[in-house]
This record gives sequence, structure tokens and C-alpha cells, in this order.
Amino acid sequence: TASKIQTLFWPELPKPRSGIHTWAVSQPAAYVGGDFYDVITLADRSVLSYVADVSGKGVPAALIMAAVSTKIRAEASLHQNLNLILQAVNNAMYELASTEGYFTTMLLLRYWPERKKIEMVRAGHINPVLVSGTDAREISHLRGVSLGVLEEVNYETGGLVLRPGESLLLFSDGVSEAENESLEQFGYQRVLEHLATSSSLPRGKGLFEAVRKWRGGAVANDDLTIFEIWCEAD
Repeated sequence: TASKIQTLFWPELPKPRSGIHTWAVSQPAAYVGGDFYDVITLADRSVLSYVADVSGKGVPAALIMAAVSTKIRAEASLHQNLNLILQAVNNAMYELASTEGYFTTMLLLRYWPERKKIEMVRAGHINPVLVSGTDAREISHLRGVSLGVLEEVNYETGGLVLRPGESLLLFSDGVSEAENESLEQFGYQRVLEHLATSSSLPRGKGLFEAVRKWRGGAVANDDLTIFEIWCEAD
């Protein structure tokens, strides 16, 4: 029952608009997990999206996931500045779970399909990857502490414009830290190498399959989430 209820949090992805497409998958290590993503269309027709990862697994992480997801939607209806949204979510997370040692990492973005423009903020989350042709590049310049760690926070905002054929991938560390039967991790470098040689879209789908094959018969050691936004080629 808990597993079925959690799937209700996964949003319906928006239809392609102005050549901009999205794809996502989220797979808990147990019957429920602390990974989550969302897609929220705002009043000006821009879109708010994120991937987040609550520390820990199972029911406690899933309960915090539900609270954070609800808070983001509430804040997105009040204001659309990414820094202000994360500050409000951080304050709520700090009050809710910091004394128990829980925290949440998140990569939050807002995009405008017609302009191909993306703004991003990062709260301690694993770095996203921009794929252009055979080049897969880690976007590593954004700074920001995880949600719920400090009472007062401020987040850096970065941005980019997607060119035709380019993809931006957000994912949880369940991708890079996926373990095979020999307890070897898939690793961030393998993520980059796979995406650099991936030509079919969505690229995230191929990455998900690569991680699944790497894991083999091993039991999943962490929740796994991938979200991709890409621009049609000319």
C-alpha cells in the first residue's frame, strides 16, 4: 500500500513544447524510498523541476519526501525565485528533521521551453551532466549546502541555454553508487563515459539500463532517480 501511494507523487510529465522534451524514472531500493522528482508548470508557462534525495531509506525517508514535495509545491505557488523557494524549504526541513539527523539534497531548475533557457540551484546534490554530441560535461560550479543542515542558507543560481540535440540530466547518487555483485560502484566516470557514447534519446533511459545491467543480480543498495530535459536536434 505504501509503495502504491508513493507512486502517486510521481508527476505526469508535460507534453513536448517548442522542441523541449522531458523523461524521468525513479526506483526505490526497498518498497518505498527517499528519492523523488517533480515537474510543476508555473503561471508564466515556465516549468519548475527537480530531483531530490532524502538521507536514509525506507519509511522515514519516504515520509520526509512527502513533506518536502508538498512544501515545494506550496512555495512555487507563492514565488518563483529559485533561491527563495529553497530557503523556505530548507527552513521547513531544518525544523522538521534536523534534530534526527536527516537532510535532503536537491537540484532545482526552472526552464522556459520557448527560450530554451534553464536556471538552476543546487543544494548539496550530485552534479548534473550536460550532453552535447559526444561530449558529456559535469556542471560543477554551483554551490549550496544540503537542505536541513543549517538554519540560514543562501544558494547560487546558474544557468544555460540548451542547443539543438543537447540534454541536461539530473540524477541521484543511486546511479553513480550502484553496486554490482562484487560491490564495485558504477561510478560518476562511467556515467560520463556512457552518456558521451549515447546517441538515442532519451539518453537517461539508456543510462538506467546500463546501471541495471551493471548491478546484475545484486540487490539495489540505494534509491535511483534520473530526470532528463533535452532539445530536439535541427
